[in-house]
Amino acid sequence: MMSSKRTGIGRAVLTGIIIVILVVAAVAVYLAATSGTSTTSSTPISSTIQPSSSSSSSSTTGPPQQLKIAVIGSGPSTAYFAEFNYAGVAAAAQALSTPQLQITVTAAYNVASSQIISVCQQYVSEGYKIFYFYVDYAATYYQIAQAVPNAFFIDEYLTPNGYNSSTFNYQNPESNNYKYNVTNTVGWAVDLSGAYYVAGVAGALVSQTHKLGYDGAFNIAALAYWYNNFAMGAHSVDNSIPVYYGFTNDWTDPTKGAAVTDSLISRGADVIAPAGDTQSIGSTKEAVSKNVYGVGYPVNLNNFSARYMLGSVYFNATGTAYTILHDYLTNNVQGHYYDLDMAHHGVAFILNPGLASAGVVTSSMQTQINTAVSDLVSYKVTLSQDANFPPQPT
Repeated sequence: MMSSKRTGIGRAVLTGIIIVILVVAAVAVYLAATSGTSTTSSTPISSTIQPSSSSSSSSTTGPPQQLKIAVIGSGPSTAYFAEFNYAGVAAAAQALSTPQLQITVTAAYNVASSQIISVCQQYVSEGYKIFYFYVDYAATYYQIAQAVPNAFFIDEYLTPNGYNSSTFNYQNPESNNYKYNVTNTVGWAVDLSGAYYVAGVAGALVSQTHKLGYDGAFNIAALAYWYNNFAMGAHSVDNSIPVYYGFTNDWTDPTKGAAVTDSLISRGADVIAPAGDTQSIGSTKEAVSKNVYGVGYPVNLNNFSARYMLGSVYFNATGTAYTILHDYLTNNVQGHYYDLDMAHHGVAFILNPGLASAGVVTSSMQTQINTAVSDLVSYKVTLSQDANFPPQPT
């Protein structure tokens, strides 16, 4: 999810992803903007998205106000993260629209870095006020915002001054306050540590070989965080379980993801958790084709296999977008950095329900998985902040 170019995984999968987002994230969308609520369920809460509480059926004077949002990416619409991210923003906008304020979202794809400023200026001339980027324009975040001062920019990994994941207050996100070099910007991050922790718990419970694998794109800090929490979850069940890892050194090539997964299977791993854009699709499909457990990333891909999908680490794109846009509308967005955890409905681990129906995941296992979620939501578990991969298990 951190690559500058997100290449495609196919319309069929993406269509399924969008449906999942719009249905699965529903009530979690609203709860993400509220304080103090939580759930111990291992899956996101589901319902129908409702308009915000400010909606009213009473008549209004004059036409409704318009808020236009442009979601822009440098890659095609079929890129791994493009439509998934757009669908989350669109669903959040739908939930926040009222009779008095109509929020619309437009997507623009294949916008090169050399064109991004002129494209944004054109959108502003058409009344657009908010721009929602991917990580594509990382090198020019502030340059773009300075060139277009009469708009607001939201971007993945637009990290403010002083941010430190180890000191970030997840229990009270509103208490974190930062400064950005340009004031018409705000950033957000995808930290799947909690979801990987639960995946490690579930993996250790179902593994027959008592060996797990992690198929990562690169040896970088973000993926090391997730690996260390995946291993920590597994070790909370059985501290002797080795958690092997390998790297594709590529974000987008599914064949490389499949090759690394094969190498992990050859070491005896029968649960494989991938991390890293389209290469993870290759990993997951290869795992289930070899009759070992695969894990989806970062959307619900449990439909890949009724028997061999263990579950999916899940990023709630709708909930995160809702929280940011809600703060924008209430003049509370300045100085925030959005890194929503499991307690605030930013991430989840979605266990494949078919495994419980088939008896693969027993009721006692389900209890252990739910306890792991509950411990994360109540902060009884302190997630690892280790940004380094340990020595490879023997």
